[in-house]
Amino acid sequence: MFVCYATAKASLVLPAGYPLDFDEVPMDNADGRNLLAARLLEQSHEAADDVLIDEDARQICVGGAQWQYVCDKRTGMFSSMVFHNCQLIDRPMEVNIWRTPTDNDMFVRKDREAAGYGYVMTRADEVHVLPVPASATLQSARI
Repeated sequence: MFVCYATAKASLVLPAGYPLDFDEVPMDNADGRNLLAARLLEQSHEAADDVLIDEDARQICVGGAQWQYVCDKRTGMFSSMVFHNCQLIDRPMEVNIWRTPTDNDMFVRKDREAAGYGYVMTRADEVHVLPVPASATLQSARI
């Protein structure tokens, strides 16, 4: 079961209904799967012939009648993910290794900044699509 938490009332910073968190609670059902997800997957099943791949120097677009994923070849990460005309991500994916500093970090702050930990970027050496029997899959990205 998928449980979503949201603000009940508006505050100075957040509107009413603003999503706060979620939990996925396992249910004791016959096959152990998320039945809504299983039903959606069955409805949206497409044959491999229906998958279209378009590639240029900057990106790889993989899509079908109801979905499209765009992979940025510079980073090896998805820059757009659309399913049933709904954008699944609001900005390109990124690597984030930031964490809240602790009291002990004051002693190594300059070392961390000099190492560039606050300014991490990804670069993909290779991103390519390999046709696989019965499907087309973004097979690998070496980052």
